[in-house]
Amino acid sequence: MNKLVLAALITPLALIGCAEDAEADWFVGGGGTAAKYDVDGSSEDQETLGYFINGGYIYGNGLGLELEAKHLTDTEVSSRVDIDSQDSLTLYGVAELPVGTSPVSLVFKGGVGYAKTELKGFGQNDSDTTFYPAVAGGVKMDFTDNWSGSVTVDYKKMDYDDNGNDVALDPVSANVGIAYRF
Repeated sequence: MNKLVLAALITPLALIGCAEDAEADWFVGGGGTAAKYDVDGSSEDQETLGYFINGGYIYGNGLGLELEAKHLTDTEVSSRVDIDSQDSLTLYGVAELPVGTSPVSLVFKGGVGYAKTELKGFGQNDSDTTFYPAVAGGVKMDFTDNWSGSVTVDYKKMDYDDNGNDVALDPVSANVGIAYRF
């Protein structure tokens, strides 16, 4: 776990300084997501749906930064905890590796984020926040010079203290999105 946190913290900071003299391709995008909450100590993990928007830049060397805002909807994650909603903001360091001369690239991300979760559990309603490490990977395909689509999977390690009760909600999300490059 400590290695994941360290890698997630270092990746976006290291990539800030990796900008060569090449121009960046700025992009904006969004899409849909399906998430599964892995609640520590529970066999009652649940799925939910949501959406995301993102933006950032990729340099000519395939390295860049991305900021992602994600909203996940209401779900009951266990017999003791319900989630009304979860909003997160993640800063990723991004590496895109082209697959030969094809329009397909492998995408790897590592970063840190902040989430606000509306929890119902332990006999009360509560809003809780946490900082977390995140990793992601997937495939991106360029459709034109400006438009691309992607399929990625991300993991976020989120630990909450809900009124003295430790709750670890570690969502794994499958994301499908489109992006426009400027």
